[in-house]
Amino acid sequence: ERNGTYTNTVAITDANAGGSANLGSTSATVTVNDANHLVEKKGVQDPNNSTVNWTVEINKSNSVLTNMVLTDTPSQGTNVNHWTVMDSFIVTPITFDVNGPVYGSPVSVTEGTNAFGTLTKVGNGFKFEFNTTNKAFKVQYKTYYDGPHQGNYGNEADLSYDGKKGE
Repeated sequence: ERNGTYTNTVAITDANAGGSANLGSTSATVTVNDANHLVEKKGVQDPNNSTVNWTVEINKSNSVLTNMVLTDTPSQGTNVNHWTVMDSFIVTPITFDVNGPVYGSPVSVTEGTNAFGTLTKVGNGFKFEFNTTNKAFKVQYKTYYDGPHQGNYGNEADLSYDGKKGE
């Protein structure tokens, strides 16, 4: 579910009465627009060359995700070669205020260890193991394809954590 409603209740008890005397309680309810929003991906073909520009936003719910890993595998097929351009990665931290997402300063990252984690080439795709597990990020990168013009090219981004896959 993309949006979620959460209710929090606080109860006040008298510690002098062993915590058994209920002095009152109150509740508040909030609606969170990006509840359980773990991965979203968009791609746009560059009309000037054989690349596709991809944007993946991950963990916009700011969930605590242990061992968060983003992987992407470009599609392959008959007469098609498709691979990730490893020196094209840009990572932008995302925070949130009452108006929604606030995008931080974009940072170019290369293969290997960087400020956000470790980026590794895997086959024609990649694996990005993140250091921080309770933050949101926008990850931008390119793939190059060598195949028919106006073809269908895709790739599958997966966000995993503690052995689970994101939505």
